[in-house]
Amino acid sequence: MYLNLESIVYLVAGVVIILLFVKRRKVLAQLSPEDFPELEKPLFLELKRILDTSYERSLYLGYVFLILFFINITGWGLQFKGGLFLLVLVLFIFNIIPRNKIVRLLDAAGLELDILKKKGIRF
Repeated sequence: MYLNLESIVYLVAGVVIILLFVKRRKVLAQLSPEDFPELEKPLFLELKRILDTSYERSLYLGYVFLILFFINITGWGLQFKGGLFLLVLVLFIFNIIPRNKIVRLLDAAGLELDILKKKGIRF
């Protein structure tokens, strides 16, 4: 086993992203349509679905960082490291899509992003 700064960065990034997922998922599970009286129920459900998609994609990103950590400390599968960096990039880009949908949904409802922050929702 070989632990270096690069390995520690991967480990910290993976753990932080997974912990953020757990925290955000708990907040999302507690949301109800009554928390957003400005939104009709179908729009609220769509917002919740899009947030869930965004959070799940972040979770996958956290897993990839943990895999990079494991590869880096063991030396196994170093030939896959480039592919995993590409996967990190793809997951990062694919996580932009649901965030844009959230902004469009709120704009269509005439709401600002600040309303999500006031309700404790981060994305």
